[in-house]
Amino acid sequence: MAVMADSDTDRTNRIELREVMQSTRNDTVVHPIPAAQALQYPTGGVVPFGMPAPLNPEIIQGAVHHQPLVVMQANATVGRPWQIQRFAATQNVLVGYRKGTWCVSCGHRKLSHIKEESFGYKCKRDYCARCGWLKDHHQQSNFLMGPYCTNPAKFDSPHTQWYDMERRQVGVI
Repeated sequence: MAVMADSDTDRTNRIELREVMQSTRNDTVVHPIPAAQALQYPTGGVVPFGMPAPLNPEIIQGAVHHQPLVVMQANATVGRPWQIQRFAATQNVLVGYRKGTWCVSCGHRKLSHIKEESFGYKCKRDYCARCGWLKDHHQQSNFLMGPYCTNPAKFDSPHTQWYDMERRQVGVI
């Protein structure tokens, strides 16, 4: 009995809710959506990347190729006030580096790292394979060793074997 009473009450509540929603929907006036105005890009100052700016505009500014004001104003009339610079060749030292054989952190061979010692980006060695100096003596390379080392190479340095010479080209990573 209680189950039937609940279902009758639920049914009437659902019918009332449906009627209220239909009357509300029918009474709502839909206004026409106005046409969007054409964007006006500023031609001077820092390039506005997003609002709010999710990127740091001072850093992203370097990606924009600056043109004379006349060219930028002409480009703004067609909707593209700035030209983005193309990808340029990078001077990254890891292009062509044999990462599977040589450690990217210290420059030593993978086989010379003992089993308990970390290899690659997790390497904990504190001396460089290129110059043989401790990590503390690598201030000019931001305390990076191995392929990043700018010190003179020692006589038995393996740095000549780090790269694939046939594939050694500087490019986009």
